Amino acid sequence: MKQLSLSILALLFIGCSYSQEPIKESKKLHIEIYYFHRTDRCETCMSIQENIQKVMDQHFADETKSGKLSFHIIDYQQMEDTSKINKYEVEDPTLIITRFKKGKEKTKDLTEFAFDTSLHNGKVFRNGFHEEINEMFR
Repeated sequence: MKQLSLSILALLFIGCSYSQEPIKESKKLHIEIYYFHRTDRCETCMSIQENIQKVMDQHFADETKSGKLSFHIIDYQQMEDTSKINKYEVEDPTLIITRFKKGKEKTKDLTEFAFDTSLHNGKVFRNGFHEEINEMFR
């Protein structure tokens, strides 16, 4: 009798799991900015975050408010978002922009550009970063 009850429960569980509709991927354009940093942050790391926020506030406030653009700051050493850390194979500070459109992803790594320009030439970084986001929206 106990085995029969367990079998019935198992069949009910399996039946319920198959009756769910698959999650549909968004077809609308959406851009995610991921800035992965160490727990102990240097001056350059802080400038990257500040410059990204300036660009977002000055040029993309409407897109941010509507949800078309979002900025995620992740401490990869604290394993704050292991799925993203693993997906982007983060081992060092990293700046990634990913566009999601029609179920497809396009990713651009801006880490080298960010570390080369943000601290000592913030205007170059902000202008270049602004252009990269505009490019992703096209």
